[in-house]
Amino acid sequence: MSEEYASDMSGFATANPEKVKLFKQFYSSLRYSLKKAHPSKIVLFLVCLSATVNFVRPQDLPGLSFIGAIRLPIIIATITALFWLPHAQKNISKPIKLILVLLGIQVIRGLLGAVDPSDYIIRNNSAHFFTFRNMAIQMIGLHLPIVACLACKQGLRVLSSVLVCIGLFLAFWGLTHAGTGPGGFVRDENDLCYVLLNLMPFTVLYMATSDRAIIRLFNLLAFAAMFAGVVSTVSRGGMLGFAALGIFLFLRSDKKPLFILIGIVGALVAVPILPDEFKDELFSIQTDVGDHSGTVKKRTDLWNITWLAFKDPRHTPFGVGMRNIGRWIPDYDPEAGSASAGQKWGRAVHSLYFQIMGDLGLAGLILIGLSVWMVFRSNMLIEKRFKKVLRALKYFSKENTAALNRDYGASPDEVRALLKTLKKEGLYICKFAVALNTALVGGMAAAVGISVLYYPVMWMVIAISVAFSFYAQNLLDRVQQLYAFLEGKSPTGYS
Repeated sequence: MSEEYASDMSGFATANPEKVKLFKQFYSSLRYSLKKAHPSKIVLFLVCLSATVNFVRPQDLPGLSFIGAIRLPIIIATITALFWLPHAQKNISKPIKLILVLLGIQVIRGLLGAVDPSDYIIRNNSAHFFTFRNMAIQMIGLHLPIVACLACKQGLRVLSSVLVCIGLFLAFWGLTHAGTGPGGFVRDENDLCYVLLNLMPFTVLYMATSDRAIIRLFNLLAFAAMFAGVVSTVSRGGMLGFAALGIFLFLRSDKKPLFILIGIVGALVAVPILPDEFKDELFSIQTDVGDHSGTVKKRTDLWNITWLAFKDPRHTPFGVGMRNIGRWIPDYDPEAGSASAGQKWGRAVHSLYFQIMGDLGLAGLILIGLSVWMVFRSNMLIEKRFKKVLRALKYFSKENTAALNRDYGASPDEVRALLKTLKKEGLYICKFAVALNTALVGGMAAAVGISVLYYPVMWMVIAISVAFSFYAQNLLDRVQQLYAFLEGKSPTGYS
């Protein structure tokens, strides 16, 4: 009889049978929760399909206009919502509640505006209604299903992989169509750039965590393609977002020297091949800012007008209504009554922050700001906690292994496999948290000069963050249960 086998048998001989059974349940439950099996494959498929339809816009691709004619995107959203309904109350945490409160306010505003003869509550009822309708469809057909049904290993992995593929498609589309997207909210160059910045961090996630060289290489090429797509848009706001994205990634990196080396090599390769149009547009920022001219002047003029509308006590609490601030611009323009003021009617304010301020007022600023801050802070805390978990697992002693063998009948092979699983998943969670916050930082920086409030991008990142937080907490509970065994406790309730 081998020494290791004898040790294993000795553990079973001395361990309490109830404790052996308890550890086996724990081990089996953990393996089940991490294996490649989603609790509802149809919901996972529908969520990925809904995300693809939302971002790829197949109805706007050449030869596929019939998709729009039969309203396939709405049909897919409706079917997804039907499968989500049985899980509707699951994982509704504070960030989601704040968003739902915001939407509830807009429902009340829309109803009051419909019967207001003065059009003071809402000047353009149609814009408010259709904007709310589109957001509601996005929520029940994509974001809320993500929250309720993707708080698991496979759900998060499959969706994030799909988002990488979507980003790759949009990047190639932009490169072959002068920096523009297929249509809808990704048609404009700035908007396409904004979407790419939100999807790029998921390529970094798989470069940092995958065991397979082919997957790391694929995601490296996807990152390069998305960067090229960003460049093709010639978006100055996009480059601001990319700079913020890069700085945040550097600050959160565990391998800063390697990060600097890759950055230098990347710059040496990219700078000589950057198009002159991009360089001229980028360096024109200094001139526009210094002279307060060009695009900078046009946008700051709109921001000043939006600020005046926001300061009006009638609009400060709740704004002027969804997608309505453009209808109020002539009223607050210092040149009110002039031809130039009239030309600004209906214009976008070209800033996420001023768009919230004008359309949704102080309530929007507070509710959206808190929602974004909560998920950002949650992701930071998850990263911090799992770094501690990884350090603890790294120094898991032989004495601990022996204790599990002696008291719970766990063989050394089982303990090694358990630690390997927890380490791998802990690393993935750390990097996923960084990827989500990088998407928020890059996207929110780029949104300084783009009106993207009603696009599905920011809301989807929030939804994924909420689902992710529940999965991370589930795994953290498992780690705590492991150490509870060592402390002689008997945790129960494995799910």
